[in-house]
Amino acid sequence: MSFNFEPTDVDFGITSLENIFVSEYLPLANEIQLKVYITGIKMAQSRSYMSNEDLAKELNLSIEQVHSAWDFWEEKSLIKKIDYKKNDLYSVIFVSLRNSIATSIYSKNNKVLSTSTITPSPSDNSYDELYEAIDAITLHSLTPPQKIELSKWIKKIPHEIILYGFEYCYINLSKKNFYFAKKVIHDWYNRGLLSRDDVINDIEKFSEINKLYKNIYKNLGISSPITEGSKQIINKWINEYKIDEDFLLFMITEFSKSTTNVNFNYLDSRIEDSFLKRKIKSVNEFNKVFNKKENKDNKSFSNKKNKFHNFNNQSGYSIEEINELLGV
Repeated sequence: MSFNFEPTDVDFGITSLENIFVSEYLPLANEIQLKVYITGIKMAQSRSYMSNEDLAKELNLSIEQVHSAWDFWEEKSLIKKIDYKKNDLYSVIFVSLRNSIATSIYSKNNKVLSTSTITPSPSDNSYDELYEAIDAITLHSLTPPQKIELSKWIKKIPHEIILYGFEYCYINLSKKNFYFAKKVIHDWYNRGLLSRDDVINDIEKFSEINKLYKNIYKNLGISSPITEGSKQIINKWINEYKIDEDFLLFMITEFSKSTTNVNFNYLDSRIEDSFLKRKIKSVNEFNKVFNKKENKDNKSFSNKKNKFHNFNNQSGYSIEEINELLGV
């Protein structure tokens, strides 16, 4: 399959993007960030002027969204902001990815660090071993932009976590994407998981709670995806109320029998009333309380008199006369 351009009679200009940007950075950005970056590239290549306010109007965005987008690209080291003013006026300089990578590689080979690089790739043996280990997991070599990105957080995050992150994403989840693995690794680190064992224990707990979600939905006969609202209520039962899982499933099953419209707000109110207020902590206590209540209801129902219980013969006829009139 080939890709070609159709000849044109009129040239309206072309906005070019570096291939490295398309392959490595485009997947990271959202729609607004891409709109701002590409429009800025267009203005830079055509040597045109446009303020951030004009850019916001052009793209139908708020000025805050434009500033946020530039902050994103500055964090990725794809732009530099210069000439700051008090009212947030500044100029944007686009960084050449090709030049940055070429300079980084040249500096590494010649053992000289240049300030013009985005982030110099570490050149000591420990980092080289880490890169090789990641290559072995992903079954392909890290690209220069990936090494540059990795070098930004390689010093603060334990190598054990980094390696297991790539292993977990590429092998366990079959999510063969560098930036997906990066997101997972940073999530682990930000939640204080600093070793492989920490992560494995966290994954096991996550698997257990997901199994509980599915069991509850199955007991209720619900086939739709589990909602965040339902998860929050279930988490409250487990983490805040400390309800035993088997007893929780028992109560859910029992309470669902008393309504045709099962929903988690109803179950939450019944469980709160039983477990917290009535202090019912076991199946035996549950059966004792609710069976007693049920028997009491049945007793009151059986002793309830209808209109025939108070029948009083005020007709003046004797029983024999009534029988005769009825032909008995």
